[in-house]
Amino acid sequence: MITSTARIESANAPRYLARLCRHFSHKRQVEWTETEGKVEFDMGTCFLEARDSVLTLKAVATTAEDLSKVQQVIGSHLERFAAAMKDGEQLTVSWQPAQ
Repeated sequence: MITSTARIESANAPRYLARLCRHFSHKRQVEWTETEGKVEFDMGTCFLEARDSVLTLKAVATTAEDLSKVQQVIGSHLERFAAAMKDGEQLTVSWQPAQ
């Protein structure tokens, strides 16, 4: 498995976790609590964790192409959701290979 992570600092971290999970739960297998989430796609999985104003994303897939798709889907949705909130927070999701 190939893994990458992104760390996003925001006071809205728990809200973003819930929003992403709720959004994808309409068409995907999703589990979440206030602090942790898991979204399963055909091409891979994204694990989410909200702690101390930080949202950590962990994308997992079997190929680099599939990992890139998971990153793109989760990252683009998070950036759009943040921009659409009334405070208009501008987020940039930067993925790093897992160590």
